[in-house]
Amino acid sequence: MSLSTVIAAIIVALVISAIAATAGYYLQTRLRRLEELEEQRLPPISAMSVSLPLVGRIPAGRPILADENIQDYLSLGKNYARDATFALQVEGESLIKADIQDKDILLIREQPVASNGDIVAVILTDLESEATLKRFYQEDSYIRLQPENDAEKPIILVPKRTDVDRVKNEYERRGIDVHIMAETKMEIVGKVVGVLRTYWDIPGQPSFSLAREGMR
Repeated sequence: MSLSTVIAAIIVALVISAIAATAGYYLQTRLRRLEELEEQRLPPISAMSVSLPLVGRIPAGRPILADENIQDYLSLGKNYARDATFALQVEGESLIKADIQDKDILLIREQPVASNGDIVAVILTDLESEATLKRFYQEDSYIRLQPENDAEKPIILVPKRTDVDRVKNEYERRGIDVHIMAETKMEIVGKVVGVLRTYWDIPGQPSFSLAREGMR
């Protein structure tokens, strides 16, 4: 092999080595940059989810999120949890026409007020001082708590006992059977902002699905 051939081979090897080194450096730089961008774009998992307390019964006179009221915690994505403060499991079918079924889990935003048509958790002192779930309506001189089930009576809250006969006659003329409560204290616990439904696809392995986002 001639000297010129050896020199040419060495030059080719050096060029290839330089190209490989340059390409490797370029790729490493791009990968580091992509990783930096990914870290900036994607928040940590803890920032993308919330731990929402699942409460049992809501008794009057005690904080909703007191330790003795919390049964469990639900880990939900923020897009599911929305602005809910806590979760409550439905018992019964008083909201069946609103597509809220027995054992559904309601996402509730804690708040003391409501607008007409909101589904709310309220505490009535005459109902064992525990929460009931109904649609809220502020009528002219009274409050109507409307179930979403034709088999249940609307609850009418009148401020004075002297109003009972007048309101009762008003509904009787309309052919509506109601349950009237006078001088009953009512506390709005919160508004329902979403529903989670359990689907048992695999025995013993429940999975949750957002059944409904808005409750208006």
